[in-house]
Amino acid sequence: MKSLLSPRNLLSLIPLLGLSSAAYAQTPTLTVSPSVITNDYVGKIVLTISSLTPGKKVIVQRYSDVNTNEIVDAQDWLVQAFAVSDGTLPLIGGVRNINMPGDEDGATNGQIRVELYYPGLNAVLDHIAGQYLFQVTDPQGVFSPVTASFSVLQKAYPQGVSGTVYSAGSGQPLANAAVLLVQQKANGGTGTFADANGNFALGFVPGSYSLLAFKDGFAADQSVGVTLNSNSFSAVNLTNPVSSQWLSGSVSDSGSGKGLPGIFVEGSSTNNLMMIGFTDTNGGFNLPVPAGQWKLKVSSDGGLALGGYVGFQNNSLTAYTFGGSVSNLNFQFPKGTAMVYGQVTDNLSNVVSGLEIDGQDGSYTYDTRGVTITNGTYAVTLFAGNWTVGPSPEALIASGLLGQSTNVTITNGQALLANLQVQRPTAHLRGRVVDGNGYPVGNQSLVVFLTNTNGGPPLVNLNPQTLGDGTFDVGVFGGQWNLGLECTSAASRGLVVPYIIVNVTDGVDHNNLTLLAPFVTGYISGSIRDNHGNPVSANTYASLSINGTNYTACGGNGGSTFLLPVFNGTWSVGISGDLTSLGYDNPPYQSVPVSGGTNLVTIILYPLGQTPPRLISPSYVNGQFQFTLSGDVGQSYRVDTTTNLNNPASWVSLRTNIAYGGTFTFTDNNAQSIAPRYYRAVRMP
Repeated sequence: MKSLLSPRNLLSLIPLLGLSSAAYAQTPTLTVSPSVITNDYVGKIVLTISSLTPGKKVIVQRYSDVNTNEIVDAQDWLVQAFAVSDGTLPLIGGVRNINMPGDEDGATNGQIRVELYYPGLNAVLDHIAGQYLFQVTDPQGVFSPVTASFSVLQKAYPQGVSGTVYSAGSGQPLANAAVLLVQQKANGGTGTFADANGNFALGFVPGSYSLLAFKDGFAADQSVGVTLNSNSFSAVNLTNPVSSQWLSGSVSDSGSGKGLPGIFVEGSSTNNLMMIGFTDTNGGFNLPVPAGQWKLKVSSDGGLALGGYVGFQNNSLTAYTFGGSVSNLNFQFPKGTAMVYGQVTDNLSNVVSGLEIDGQDGSYTYDTRGVTITNGTYAVTLFAGNWTVGPSPEALIASGLLGQSTNVTITNGQALLANLQVQRPTAHLRGRVVDGNGYPVGNQSLVVFLTNTNGGPPLVNLNPQTLGDGTFDVGVFGGQWNLGLECTSAASRGLVVPYIIVNVTDGVDHNNLTLLAPFVTGYISGSIRDNHGNPVSANTYASLSINGTNYTACGGNGGSTFLLPVFNGTWSVGISGDLTSLGYDNPPYQSVPVSGGTNLVTIILYPLGQTPPRLISPSYVNGQFQFTLSGDVGQSYRVDTTTNLNNPASWVSLRTNIAYGGTFTFTDNNAQSIAPRYYRAVRMP
């Protein structure tokens, strides 16, 4: 008797099960074009998936084939993953979301054409040379996975670094470790995989980099740096500490809870170690790390945009592995429901490709990323609200461009056009930063921005960094520029921040600029109170100017008390920003002489229109009596005088003036009488 499970009978049962014979018999094919590129390639990687059931949904994954055996195995990272359906394109508000893959042939025809832009968002991970495997799987399990190889070769450079990666435990070479050259303070770099003996060679453009090696079971040492000099190779060996613990968790959709595969996860420790990894097909991750205090994060350029997800600006979890492994380190991200898109051009109307675009919401909570493709277009996925969209500072540093952001308001389901322009430098600010002893301040972040005389935010804001010898070279264009040190990093070195104003003309460089950062020798400590003694939170400042260089103290950010590190001199202390929206007059600054130690200040805020004027700093020279009126910023005051305090009718008005900045100086040229003269200030309506 024939079996009911013979091939002929099984095929006859397929219609009864709700399946077509084509669905059962399909054997998809996968091709990759080009299948070999160098890591300086800019363009499209085209995946063609054929012989599918029309309308079929598939999962596309890319693995790092570190041992080049053309088989997906346990040591291969899942570096990219996305779903795509035959005949479907991702649209928001009727506009193509270029961050998310789709079927570009536009037809439900049993064939999917996916176009992936290279490089993608992560300018370091996307430039790791090596062997990769694209794999297509069926979420319903109807067909077996289909794979195709893809190779990224190193571009040849006349300079670079070579060496061997070793285990700190056994001293043995670490085969197939990923080795990265990473630009400091910028989104750029390159990488490769070591061979079976742990040997590597990396070529790249001249500059200073961090050199890192990664392999499961071993952490990378972030303290190793290398400088690539033109036409020479450096020899540097790397030794990776052994990992004894695990950081594990998941990355998922905040709405559905579904795990997100192929998402980049990064861990860094307080003792300068680092580990990276990717989520698996279920969205889970396991990072092997040594014992220590670790900060774990998922950045917005680590694969979230590929699925249309929005990241967070402060997206990190802290874990302590001194007592063992830590689990349930879970991240959830919302999916975007709106989009800002456009084209980026330079000041010569040339399109700009490969530039990372950053989007931040008005509450400084969310962060979203995109990147310009070959025709200069970009898209960032977000949701309803107020957003700032523009080139990321790291991308501008890496590209040598200058750019500005734009503010937009968007609703869910909307696609909003916002074209952006960047500027190519036409002049340079060159110089060095030194401390109070004249020694160079190396690897120090700077703040360089184009000032805005209209009182708004800076039009262009740059954050370059000094080299090891304290020198800097910043590309700018015509306009008035503020050049100074970044406050927090300077304060951590015990330095007070200097800044200068430089008026730049296109085509004219400013060389031999010097920023002298004095050492902290004292403090201004104070509190902010209303006129009833209640604490009020506000931003405070302390400033001083010496020979054309301005100095500002860090630390007055948003509390009712403050402690400002300063050096000896007379400082102006006051409130930053406009307090009128809070119902207070803007208080005048106070002069605080500092000669070491801690100097106490109390700033009193009065309700609108109630700040009492004060007459301070009196002096008498050659028959002229002079004093300073201190009052409400921008308020008009009348100065009166009398020689008889007992007669209210004897007061005589001398002058009315406006207290720009909260003060003005008054001079009485007729104060030559033998009789005493008295003065008062009257607030005008």
